[in-house]
Amino acid sequence: MKKILFVSPGQPSKTPRLVRNASALGRAGHEIHIAYPIVDPTTFDLDLDLAASLNWHIHPVHIFDANRLRSEIRFRRKFNFSLARFAPVARFGSRALVYGEKELRDISRAIDADFVFAQQQASIPLASGLAKDNDVNFGCDIEDILSESSSEPRRLIRAIEKKYLGAAAVVTTMSDVAAKHIQARYVLKAPCLVLHNCHARSESLDSANLSAAKGERSIYWFGQTLGSHSLALELIRANAALGNPFRIFLRGRLSGDYSKALADCIQDCGAGKAVSILDVVAPNAMVKEASDYAILFGSQPTKELFHQLAIGNKVFTGLAAGCRLLLSDTVAHRDFVQRFKVKAIFFDHSVEGSIEAGLMDLLNTDEASPPSNGQNMHHAALKVLDWDVESHLLTEAVSRHL
Repeated sequence: MKKILFVSPGQPSKTPRLVRNASALGRAGHEIHIAYPIVDPTTFDLDLDLAASLNWHIHPVHIFDANRLRSEIRFRRKFNFSLARFAPVARFGSRALVYGEKELRDISRAIDADFVFAQQQASIPLASGLAKDNDVNFGCDIEDILSESSSEPRRLIRAIEKKYLGAAAVVTTMSDVAAKHIQARYVLKAPCLVLHNCHARSESLDSANLSAAKGERSIYWFGQTLGSHSLALELIRANAALGNPFRIFLRGRLSGDYSKALADCIQDCGAGKAVSILDVVAPNAMVKEASDYAILFGSQPTKELFHQLAIGNKVFTGLAAGCRLLLSDTVAHRDFVQRFKVKAIFFDHSVEGSIEAGLMDLLNTDEASPPSNGQNMHHAALKVLDWDVESHLLTEAVSRHL
């Protein structure tokens, strides 16, 4: 049994792709170890539940356990991040981007891993160093094209990618257009693997369960945080302009000032009975939770290449749960819909009235919420995007380098 070490800047319960990747390699017979900082203590119980149910060995850095340690870790990261803004040196990237990088490195060195997998670009320098120490290979999962996001330290991300991606044994990402972007920019050892954010058949639902709550006109959005990226305000206003025909369900922790903005919007739109805020759930419960709703709202908030190339777990969760898709009109969404012959209604939130038009399309079609449609979408999802099948791309790629 080979030891696979995942190094992540975030917790498993908040990183669905980590859960999927680690689960696949665990099912292939490997011993799974995950090193990560606890940045949100309130969700640590979800980490423990995942580890227990999937037989993982987790190695968390409890950065909030002691005031001295918390202050020291925050200071180190802030100091290194400030340095990186002026001198984006790739090998110091994890120090600048990952809380508790030193503690994670110390913990990970004792694991004696046979392969090290970096979850997200922030972890790549750390994973590469650990792999070099053990004389083993490393891989990385590019969840998002962070080098094209104005909210990220792009110069540092690009420096990390330039220095390390060519040396990685395995590079994965979330969409075909993102893979083409990476391959056009860097010379890789092997083609970038596209691992869609689809769900395993075991995580999906039986057809009999898909018609239970589809009779209500309901729209569902979910994420770890509920902020401006959700386009919730825009959706609520569009729904109100039509007389609030849909009930809107938003799942995630409210971030910053968005709580007040959301409350004000709901009040101004007279949507108190039309909008509900739901708690976060574990990644392996997302399909079941989404199955209660008729329509999945997949938002990408800007025209940046970062959002144009992204295709997140909302799309695949909605499909597996039998939902209709109401999606931002992006390059990745268009490519996906055409490639896999999936039905979706597109909107461009920067165009006035576009979301309203999408909602009207949903109201004017017979497919807005009938029970049979949930079953049809579910079967279509399993036919073209089944993680039980697609995950073999990952396990075979890693096995070749053990």
